[in-house]
Amino acid sequence: MKTKHDKNNGNSRIHINQFDSQYDNRVTSLGTADWTTLSDYLLSEPTVATGKTSVALFNLAHYKTVDDVDRAGIVVGAHDGQRYVRRAQEIILFVDCLVLDFDGGLSVSEAKERFKAYSYVGYTSHSHLKEEGVEKFRLLIQLVMPIPADMIRSEKDYPEKRGDWFFLTKALEDFAGPVDTSSSNSNQMYYAPSVHPDRSEKYRSWKNTGKPFDWTRLPRDELNQTKSEEGSVYSPNAKIPDFRLDSDFMLDTKNGPVR
Repeated sequence: MKTKHDKNNGNSRIHINQFDSQYDNRVTSLGTADWTTLSDYLLSEPTVATGKTSVALFNLAHYKTVDDVDRAGIVVGAHDGQRYVRRAQEIILFVDCLVLDFDGGLSVSEAKERFKAYSYVGYTSHSHLKEEGVEKFRLLIQLVMPIPADMIRSEKDYPEKRGDWFFLTKALEDFAGPVDTSSSNSNQMYYAPSVHPDRSEKYRSWKNTGKPFDWTRLPRDELNQTKSEEGSVYSPNAKIPDFRLDSDFMLDTKNGPVR
């Protein structure tokens, strides 16, 4: 399969973006880090907080910069006078790390067995064991190379060409198992490690030494994009968590595309 990068055995720099809250739509880049540096941070002591909403969020996607974007509504300003790109799927270039959220579908021990061959870091979520027996945690799996998630639009604003990420949804779901559906959203943001003070003794973080996940061997779902006379449109089979539409979701109507 042809991609924009050769396999590099997981040695890519990982782009790290921070968000102040779940309502913060500005992409604030913290730069890049290697896998070891990122792992060490996630294995450090978690933030102790009574509510997770007071904790910053992050994602590990490579977005276009302000200088690269000329699309109206994508560049936003802030009170500090700076300009930021808005967190939007259409300006993501690559997914640098596979992030999987488990909300009771697997236990930690089951996940350790399932993913024992791979290089990853895991940590329990803020609501881990809030309900007796319900284990909630997050895994960040190192990739053999970033997954292209770019999108090119036609003159009539249809998604004309999509990166590999859009054709791997089913294969990644099969790999991940009973994972939260948000994990299939390349634009998703995640809470940094935190724990409620009443459950601090239940917090866990761990690292597994294995091989980076080689997503290039996964089967591509070429039918994930439907065609129209105008070109490619958003997949009708794409999973949208809780029936909320992404900000750049495209509807194909008889009067043309509607965002």
